[in-house]
Amino acid sequence: MGAQIFVRPHLDSITGFTVLFAAVTAISAWILTATPRLSYLGMQVAFAFYLIHLQEFAPQTSLSIARDRVVGVLLGLTCMWLIFDRLWAKNALQEMRDMFCSNLERLAELFEQSRNADREVAAKRAMQLRDQINQGFAAVKAQSDAVLFEFGPSRERKLKIRADFNRWQPTLGILLQVEVTYLQYLAELRTSLPPKIAEAQSAFEEDMAVLVRAMSDEVAGRVSSGAPDVPQSAAALLREIRNHYEQSALPIPPRIADMIVLTQNLASTVVALSADIHSTFATPNLAAVHYPQVDLGKAA
Repeated sequence: MGAQIFVRPHLDSITGFTVLFAAVTAISAWILTATPRLSYLGMQVAFAFYLIHLQEFAPQTSLSIARDRVVGVLLGLTCMWLIFDRLWAKNALQEMRDMFCSNLERLAELFEQSRNADREVAAKRAMQLRDQINQGFAAVKAQSDAVLFEFGPSRERKLKIRADFNRWQPTLGILLQVEVTYLQYLAELRTSLPPKIAEAQSAFEEDMAVLVRAMSDEVAGRVSSGAPDVPQSAAALLREIRNHYEQSALPIPPRIADMIVLTQNLASTVVALSADIHSTFATPNLAAVHYPQVDLGKAA
């Protein structure tokens, strides 16, 4: 409407209208590339402008058309606000927690793929899990941004919980990248590993999967089945490798040495993340922030 009232009366050629059209389109496209919470605004700006100024092959002089289009857009936005924000509202914090737990469950399943006898099926499933976890990271980030738009008496508590997930998310991303690299190395070495080393390797992977699932249980508020000693499993694997090659009087191959480094990185990363999550839910005042409805006295 502003363009129709203040700009169009001064334009007397198609060139001027083209400049106006390009400027509004550029602004709308720029807004459209923002986050999902703001991108819809860019589409609505372009939609309203096009419906008014491309109505016919002549300058639009009646403001009634602009009024009807703008009222229609506002009516649609009001209905969306009423339905999705009031009547059928989704808790962004709960969505973020559920997706974070799903990412942990998928990561635990990813640790188990190396023990699948069918290497082709295991590789396909590992790629699916990797893509799903990356999509889950994006979903957690989107819901984290959505928490900022939620107001009310519990806003401060939600922002504290949001800070916890934002602190855990980068470490989980590092864990995923190291695990994918580890699986690539292991896929080349699994068939050539001596039996005792392969057994220690499987025990380490199982402990990693159990620990990651224990983290998921804690975040979701479920009773954890207990956390294994992953550093001990990694140390046992290292001892088996060293004993084998010392008895064989052979140096440790470079690929095996790289696998040792990856194993130690996995163990240190998952232990640090597990300790952070466990300390959050083991401390009564911090746990009460996440789950205020839980009676900590009875839980103890």
